[in-house]
Amino acid sequence: RVPHFYMIVCLVGNLSPALDSRFQDARLELYKILYGKMGSRMIPAERWRKCLTDTSSFFEPVLGKMIVQEIFPEQTKKFAEQMFSAIQDALCDRLDQVEWMDEQTRQSAKALVSKLQVEIGYPAHILQTDKVNLEYQNLEINEDTFFLNVVACLKVLRENSYLKLLQHHPQNNWHVYPWSVHSYYSIRHHMVVFPAGMFRSPFFHMEFPSAVNFGAIGVFMAHEILHSFYGYVLPGGCPACNRSALQRSIDCLVEQYESYSFNVNGTFTLLENTADTGGLAVAYQAYKNWLKKHKEEKDLPKIGLSHDQLFY
Repeated sequence: RVPHFYMIVCLVGNLSPALDSRFQDARLELYKILYGKMGSRMIPAERWRKCLTDTSSFFEPVLGKMIVQEIFPEQTKKFAEQMFSAIQDALCDRLDQVEWMDEQTRQSAKALVSKLQVEIGYPAHILQTDKVNLEYQNLEINEDTFFLNVVACLKVLRENSYLKLLQHHPQNNWHVYPWSVHSYYSIRHHMVVFPAGMFRSPFFHMEFPSAVNFGAIGVFMAHEILHSFYGYVLPGGCPACNRSALQRSIDCLVEQYESYSFNVNGTFTLLENTADTGGLAVAYQAYKNWLKKHKEEKDLPKIGLSHDQLFY
């Protein structure tokens, strides 16, 4: 009976939002029973937000292509890729200064950086119109029946999911929408993803001074790359490393974060703190290298800040 009840709850969760307020009210009551206080805090989304969410869920590649073509031209993509390459180079340079790494580990770490896959802007398949059309070839939309449209969309999504499971190398490994403001590192694919939504003000703009771009999106880039180094920091993760020197660095970072006025468990947040602090240092080094190569730097008028101040 447990699987039976579970299937019913899933069905209610998936389909009741497509029905009128009576069903949505009943769904909220069910969630209060199932999840207690968490369920009671669920608030129905505004109509515009619900429409956007449903459209995003059912037509991600279609909506993604429209948004990417609007906000992420090829020129921006190429510039972002150049920035990422500069971040990688700066990280490799800084690895030469890490005192707790032996030479073999250092070379292994550099290889880890060079083999990293990077996806910037959007997954390539959303621009392949023929393949996207193929995903929706069996979908029929009727402008008069929202509920049946949702059922039809869910059916197509399920069928496409089954087909992707049968692929040895699925095309789309992304866990976020192209318009998301959320980057991440995938351990499984040794890949970093920076969706087009990240390359908007205040994180990035083609006309911003390089200091601003590297101090914002550049830090995110370095942060995500450093997630791939977690194995070195964890206990037993680097047997050939100088563990005493590494532990001193770890203790120093833990102490730094626990000294702040707000309550932080520096040990618990160590991995993110490492990526934050290291990412800032790597991005700053990349910015300095960028200046040496490109010579000129833009100013922000009437703000009275140096380029270094703009970076931070």
